[in-house]
Amino acid sequence: MAFRASCNQLLQRVMFRAMQILRQYLQVTGMEQQELARRVGISDQDLSNLLNGKRIPGLKVIMRVHRGTGINLERLVREVAERIDDTEHEPVV
Repeated sequence: MAFRASCNQLLQRVMFRAMQILRQYLQVTGMEQQELARRVGISDQDLSNLLNGKRIPGLKVIMRVHRGTGINLERLVREVAERIDDTEHEPVV
């Protein structure tokens, strides 16, 4: 059960960080939110809710974000995993 909780925690952190990166992407590229929503394949309102933390994106949305923006998902997961304090979790073995 602890392993499942750890996995869920990691996934939530990845999703939260992905939305932070997406907000930065919009700022750096100057892309309009509506254009990004179109590229990702979700409504403007859904994207707004994600960017404002009102919803946590699922894996399908994260994959769409990757395809629409080129944001490196492997790097994102690795970055989040490195930030998690190993002492908070029980050993897997």
